[in-house]
Amino acid sequence: MLRRLVFACLVLPGTVATAAEPRTLQPMDVFDLQWASDPQVAPDGRRVAYVRMRGDVMKDAYTGDLWLVGTDGREHRPLASGAASPRWSPDGSRLAYVAGERGKAQIFVIWLESGTASQVTRVVEKPASLAWSPDGRTLAFIMPVAAKAEPLVRPLPKPEGADWAAPPKVIESLVYREDGEGYLPDARQQVFVVNAEGGAPRQLTEGPYDHQGPLAWTMDGRHLIVSANRHPDGEYDPANSELHAIRVADGALETLTSRQGPDQWPVVSPDGRSVAVASSTESPASQLLFVPTSPPILANRL
Repeated sequence: MLRRLVFACLVLPGTVATAAEPRTLQPMDVFDLQWASDPQVAPDGRRVAYVRMRGDVMKDAYTGDLWLVGTDGREHRPLASGAASPRWSPDGSRLAYVAGERGKAQIFVIWLESGTASQVTRVVEKPASLAWSPDGRTLAFIMPVAAKAEPLVRPLPKPEGADWAAPPKVIESLVYREDGEGYLPDARQQVFVVNAEGGAPRQLTEGPYDHQGPLAWTMDGRHLIVSANRHPDGEYDPANSELHAIRVADGALETLTSRQGPDQWPVVSPDGRSVAVASSTESPASQLLFVPTSPPILANRL
């Protein structure tokens, strides 16, 4: 009996030590968290491209990698590191995505069959809200463009070699800084198009307005539908956005809605006859509305 008791005393401490002990989440654990975001289902419904987010403890930030997985859970594999915004081409043979950091971020296209990727753009700001044209030949996107502002006063000529104070910072925007960001760049989000095989992007919108994604192509590929607050007093009523149709050929713009409140997230119907839009008025709840279209000119308004 004594031998059994001694054996139990010798084994019991080891057993307790190897048992899993509860552990609370620690601040540094946030860099070990990973999650899936921005899933995009292929046109044939067999594969899903998504961004696998992960923490970067050296940069105190989160970054993402582009992954591909079958809808049956098989063939799970990475496609590109440091990537975001995957978007399938209409025929499902290619994926467009954005890769790189901020000012160095560019649009890339990868051919799924060969795994070959090519760089489409060489721009100075980060593109976002990618959208393929119905024929797969063009990519539309949104990118910040520096605002053109006249100086408050003409600066005095500085003598050669002089060490003068920095010029004054003139702020004309109602919202000019954010927590964690500091002073915001004096830029506006504008709509661009570029050949899907590469080339110089062409700017379609301009002016002191921010255009918001996602972008939606009409079925004939002649127009892009975008949400933007282009009202003269838009800064004082930021939630009052409208849907606008942009003619891709020349950038001509037509406003489609005139409701008070946000009109956003446009989706063109498969038959091209209407545009679904998430909208709200005085009620905090969003409503799904439909804006009729009349190709090739979108003349009807809600």
